[in-house]
Amino acid sequence: MDKIACLHSEFLDAHAPSPLLSQPRVPQKWKPPNVGSFKINVDGAYMEDRQGFGIGVVIRNDREELMGALSKPISKQISPLAIELMAIREARLFATDCGFFKGLSKLILNKLLPCSWKIQSMCTNVVAHSLGKTAINSVKHDVWLEETSGWLNAQEDFKHYADICFKSFGDRVRYWATFNEPNVVAIHGYRLGIYPPLRCSGLYGNCSSGDSETEPFIAAHNMILSHAAAKTQRGSIGIVMNAIWYEPISNSLEDKLAAERAQSFFMNWFLDPIIHGKYPKEVQEIIGNDLPVFTEYDLEKLKSGLDFIGINHYTSFYAKDCIFSTCEGTGASKTEGFVSRTAKKDGIYIGEPTEVDWLYVYPPGLEKTVTYIKERYNNTPMFITENGYGQMEKSNSTNDDFLNDFKRVDYMRRYLKALATTIRKGADVRGYFAWSLLDNFEWLYGYTTRFGLFHVDYANLNRTPKLSAAWFRHFLAKHKAKSFTARA
Repeated sequence: MDKIACLHSEFLDAHAPSPLLSQPRVPQKWKPPNVGSFKINVDGAYMEDRQGFGIGVVIRNDREELMGALSKPISKQISPLAIELMAIREARLFATDCGFFKGLSKLILNKLLPCSWKIQSMCTNVVAHSLGKTAINSVKHDVWLEETSGWLNAQEDFKHYADICFKSFGDRVRYWATFNEPNVVAIHGYRLGIYPPLRCSGLYGNCSSGDSETEPFIAAHNMILSHAAAKTQRGSIGIVMNAIWYEPISNSLEDKLAAERAQSFFMNWFLDPIIHGKYPKEVQEIIGNDLPVFTEYDLEKLKSGLDFIGINHYTSFYAKDCIFSTCEGTGASKTEGFVSRTAKKDGIYIGEPTEVDWLYVYPPGLEKTVTYIKERYNNTPMFITENGYGQMEKSNSTNDDFLNDFKRVDYMRRYLKALATTIRKGADVRGYFAWSLLDNFEWLYGYTTRFGLFHVDYANLNRTPKLSAAWFRHFLAKHKAKSFTARA
């Protein structure tokens, strides 16, 4: 546990002094052919005047337009047509002393940009000279070009891409995650249309194309089979799921069943086929003929299963039945399992609200989530791959407000205590990652949301440890000392 309970960040800390930066790398002004490039590090640094890679977005927009867009929450006005490439963001390299975490964010989508020797050389050097020998590396595609069919038909593309990753880094990377939050990709990208490729229909959103009733299940089906195709490689290979705990809003049988359906339509939807070879019965019964079918060949591939489950857990909600009860708004439809999700019960929140509109502090949710996965999936090894507390950037915010992050410390303390409880009861949890090391680019929220244990001043890129960073370092040191004492 002590070797992998490390600080977690998705991105290479490219500005900190590091032996990695003295190694051969891609020239700073290198650009893919016929595409105007602009790359931003996790803290907003340009490739042209800073070393290293960050988010790795290649776009047609000019710099001023992009920086203006990224300085505020993203809306649908930023179309996938403006995005040529988003590179993989999930090569996670551990430091042996658990004090710092290095992540490599730049792997190349094979269909969009050939994996040149320059890129391979840079990637190889980062992996080869990383401080730790253990790594979790995600070989997932987040964004596809508008003219491709994306996850509606991407199995062979992903297999080829994964093969390149395994061939290039398989002798040094021990742990691989094929996908990060594929359930969020399917729901937000193909049902609600708020993430690329912005596909939806009907009451779910205002999209130019898509079918919210069927496409999420097609996309999910292809991601599941893509995972199975990648699982044929050597190494420890798993998948990382966004995991929300759902409490029934009442003690009625209907609401208890609704809470179970909520899990089936959110997390089990992916894990059941990978581990048990079939979709959850609730999904089969409700979706019916609109649910893709696994062929005999598919089922044979799915037997490879997985070696670990990554859990990204932040919050919990109440679940209300919409089959026997009248529901309005989100959740009332077939494609969502006829479950309404709400944070309130009798006017009281499930947990303390935070400045992030979807995050409520409910530590029992982590314990219950881990216990649920333990019991449903035969105690498959687990990693808590993301867990953290967010703060919103406001017009009157001061650096002291962010540095003295008492609520983040309290959040981490309580969630880690809940995690320890379920581990003591037998859950096979191998590691915990705090999200995140640095304040960074948080998807639709842009730079307006801060999850970091280190504060980043985006005006000058200064990085300052918050109270939570000192607390977490002390926590790790104390428990590492206890571990060594127990062994002795």
